[in-house]
Amino acid sequence: MRRARGLRLSCFLAPYDPLEQPCYGRWEAFHFFGRQEVRNSPALYGLERDFVELIEWDGRNAGLACEGHHRRFDSHATPGLVVPAAALPGDVVEFIYDWGLESEAERRFVNFIRY
Repeated sequence: MRRARGLRLSCFLAPYDPLEQPCYGRWEAFHFFGRQEVRNSPALYGLERDFVELIEWDGRNAGLACEGHHRRFDSHATPGLVVPAAALPGDVVEFIYDWGLESEAERRFVNFIRY
């Protein structure tokens, strides 16, 4: 994760916690788009399974967060976290457009606007 070096172990998701809970647990990589969400995207229908698996693991779709905020972002704990589109790193936006995931981004990130 090339982005992790610049973060100096700061939780990407913590600023978007409406409860402002402190970070806890271990540091984890998280996906801005879950692997199943990528795999089931209509934009990728018809692509070979091996190619879709490479897209699922594209490093541009990853960030660094503490375990607690990661669980809430993935909606495994409540309240969930919502990241505004304006906060997305440039390589995540590049990932979205490279693979045609604009519809998924509109659902997942607040105020995502297609170019």
